[in-house]
Amino acid sequence: LQTSARLTLGKRLSPRAFLMYSRALGTADRSQIIVLEYDQSDRFGFVLTQIGESTFAIDIRVRRSF
Repeated sequence: LQTSARLTLGKRLSPRAFLMYSRALGTADRSQIIVLEYDQSDRFGFVLTQIGESTFAIDIRVRRSF
């Protein structure tokens, strides 16, 4: 297991959108992560993540109260 420091920056783009950028520091592999979180409504939202240059993930969030 290798540990390293990371630089993480975040910016709220709007009341419903948040962008985060994270990059490893001090290693030969300067991997980066870009995350866009968007709340479509109070109950529905999604998260788009890019890890590296060609790996993407989409997470759908549904909030439900009981």
